[in-house]
Amino acid sequence: MPFDYDFVIVLAAEIMRHRDGVDLIDIMLDMGCDTSRPNRAGVTLRQFALSTNSLPLIRTVLKRERDPLDSSIREKMSQLREQYLALPLSPGATELLELLSHLYSLTGHYPSIVLDRHEISLAPRGAPAGEGGFGECWEGIFLGNRYVAMKCTHGFVLPETAMRRTLREMEMWKTLHHPNILPFIGSVTLDSKLYLVSPWMSNGNAAEYINRHPDVNRVAILLQVARGLRYLHARTPPVVHGDIKAANVLISQNGGVRIADFGLSRWAINGSSNGNSDTWRSAGNPRWQAPELLEDSDDGEIPRRTTESDIFAFGRFMIEIYTGELPFPYLSDLRVIVTLVKGTLLPDRPMEPEVVSRGLNDNAWLIIMDCCREEPFRRLTVQELILRLKSL
Repeated sequence: MPFDYDFVIVLAAEIMRHRDGVDLIDIMLDMGCDTSRPNRAGVTLRQFALSTNSLPLIRTVLKRERDPLDSSIREKMSQLREQYLALPLSPGATELLELLSHLYSLTGHYPSIVLDRHEISLAPRGAPAGEGGFGECWEGIFLGNRYVAMKCTHGFVLPETAMRRTLREMEMWKTLHHPNILPFIGSVTLDSKLYLVSPWMSNGNAAEYINRHPDVNRVAILLQVARGLRYLHARTPPVVHGDIKAANVLISQNGGVRIADFGLSRWAINGSSNGNSDTWRSAGNPRWQAPELLEDSDDGEIPRRTTESDIFAFGRFMIEIYTGELPFPYLSDLRVIVTLVKGTLLPDRPMEPEVVSRGLNDNAWLIIMDCCREEPFRRLTVQELILRLKSL
């Protein structure tokens, strides 16, 4: 039906006085009212909504848009953030924060990667939610109502070293944008400690997830990780993740798979990753490391992780996903190194009926073997890996 768009704008202005009035706009949108059609003054309903700070109106106008993020939304979010930070303790700040939080949830965009202490805080718990070799992960609250992960270095790490490691990871992570890469929200300094902030993945890591959901489609998990890895390896220059394993693959509330933890990642130059310190170059766990990373070079240089060593690690990751156990679960880390040096690149093939029923058939095991070839050039490329996984 035809609409008088001058009346539409007047109505939108009026409903801001009545909390139930937004239902009228909702009905008009159901009847075909176009939010992008201007009135005689050249103003659209969408433009008018974004000129206000009315959460009910903005929510109603934008909710039908599949991808609402554009320059006007970016500008609106920047304005809201500036307004909120100018009066973070005032009564009006709560409404601004609610609107900013809604637009963030709608778009996945935030106007600054340097966060203010008024935008984020640590959740009230006495211990980190998780720990790794280089750092800790704490639960935080972002924009008043959104749980996030806040990653920092261990407290015993020297401040200079902690800052260098954190900044190095942030410089890499903030450039990455893909559905199968954990999003980077930003960084914040609280009590002199720098945190890297990302969305909270409520289903935990892949190892925890498959053990809680034994009937999950494991090929679907593997394919999503492989697509994330393809995105990394296809960049210019390629990105070497350097630490692919189930603990570094996180599962969102809706089952989406995200590669996380870029503490050992680097841009690859001529196939290898440009690392800084020997500590960084030699980091990693032998259960997932390619054999060339454990060898001594003739010039005394520590071998660098490559896109090929990522593929090797993916093969070991596949073993985790199908068995629910670490590679070589019956060996200590030291014995794993000895085993690799002796030339044993894979554990014995698991043949338990429950493992086979999860999909570890002949074809899946052959993919694992082709990922874990001793010679790096004989390993699958990530595109070959994806094609093989699709055939399972």
